[in-house]
Amino acid sequence: MRIYIAAGHGGNDPGACANNTTERDVVQKLVSEAVAYLQNLLKDKAEIIRVPDDLNVNNTAEWINQQDVGKTDSYCMEVHLNANQGVPGTGTETFYGNKEFATKIQQKLIEVLGLRDRGVKDGTDLKFNRVTNPASCLVELGFINNPSDLE
Repeated sequence: MRIYIAAGHGGNDPGACANNTTERDVVQKLVSEAVAYLQNLLKDKAEIIRVPDDLNVNNTAEWINQQDVGKTDSYCMEVHLNANQGVPGTGTETFYGNKEFATKIQQKLIEVLGLRDRGVKDGTDLKFNRVTNPASCLVELGFINNPSDLE
């Protein structure tokens, strides 16, 4: 089994900005730590592959698809932070390309992060989910403009 993990807003795109940081910087750090942890935890069960940070959404999907040619047991996720106007939102939500995969990821994120469960939502209109070949999901870990979620 292969699992590709990408930090959203690669390349020069900072993503959402709040609390003196950018979405890109936060998710790149989180993805780096998560990949290292999962590589050790799942070393005999899955190959955990970090998607390079310098790719934008078009290049990310293309890179994953090129790496995954001929594979049948692969998954991919892109990690983001949410943001909103007004009173900061809170919670974690997962947008699916593959609903079963997204549901498993969302359940684990809620268990580990302890944030409000904003649910699993249809994300088939999102480019990452639409164009990657492996089963996919896009996660919004929390709100960058909410200091509690960001922590």
